[in-house]
Amino acid sequence: MKFYYNGHLIRTSKNHIYTHAVIDITDCGCVGCRTGEDKAEAIIRTEISVTERSIANCEAAIKALENGKSGYYAKDGRRTYFCKFTPSNTVEKYNRSIERLKGYIDRISKTWRVVELEAR
Repeated sequence: MKFYYNGHLIRTSKNHIYTHAVIDITDCGCVGCRTGEDKAEAIIRTEISVTERSIANCEAAIKALENGKSGYYAKDGRRTYFCKFTPSNTVEKYNRSIERLKGYIDRISKTWRVVELEAR
């Protein structure tokens, strides 16, 4: 079966019947397809949550660098692990990463949309 949005082919599948997709409206690119609107909205929430976790990890690294530590504890889901610093790790590098990640969250909230698919 083929799934369309505004006449554009978004996805094909022999096994699944998709009803909704997350579309990046700037380039009409498909981020993901799901079998329900709530499940498609979860794609956006998950991406924002993962990015916020990365921001928190960068902030933890900055705090550790400012306190003269040799590394910091990063969180990844339920897992926490120790990351050692290398000479290339600087506060400025982490601040740039935080700004880039905040821009990514802003872009997601402005350009990603849940749309209903048409099956043919």
